[in-house]
Amino acid sequence: GGIEDSVDGGIDDWDDPDGTDDCSDELDHVASLERAAHTTLHLVQELKSSTAEVTSLTSVHKPDVNTTNTGDTKSSTADAAASSSSTAALPNLRAPLPDDTDKAQFLMKLAPRIRRLEADTVRALTARLEEVLGQMKSRKDDERESGTGGDGGGGSNSSAANGAVTATSGTIGTDSAAEERDLLMIGHCLRGLALLGRGKEAEGAFARVAIM
Repeated sequence: GGIEDSVDGGIDDWDDPDGTDDCSDELDHVASLERAAHTTLHLVQELKSSTAEVTSLTSVHKPDVNTTNTGDTKSSTADAAASSSSTAALPNLRAPLPDDTDKAQFLMKLAPRIRRLEADTVRALTARLEEVLGQMKSRKDDERESGTGGDGGGGSNSSAANGAVTATSGTIGTDSAAEERDLLMIGHCLRGLALLGRGKEAEGAFARVAIM
């Protein structure tokens, strides 16, 4: 009996008449968006460091020649040629090896895709945040409208109120679970936007929902 009940309960959970699987899928999707924000942040930071590395290397290898005086230019060129020839003849074994810029150059080639990934992640997080905020606002408005009623009627009004409380008592747990899920999704969205430094987008989502 217990095994059959557990199996039947598992089948009922998979059938999911109340849509709990859809709710968990939405929560998983928002959590994946936050993980995408972590990955995007790492890629953006790597891209910035690679750009700085390549820029510093190109600036170091530029010849520093003073072109204001022709005589100084010729002498500096001759000194550079003499030093290069002496260096070629006697290599300095203590000199550091040249930096490997293959990774930096590879990431710089991926810069457009990384920036597009960043924009898409921010747009997805903002859209989902606005959607969840709108759902919470609609639910609060429905609760406010259902909770307001006329003050007249005396005993009939109290009987109607008692009936309304009895009718809505079964939905309290559902509403609280939905609100808890929405708060979790809002937290994922806000953390993802904060990671990418996009607080303005979060403020815009709150403002758009507030004036709806």
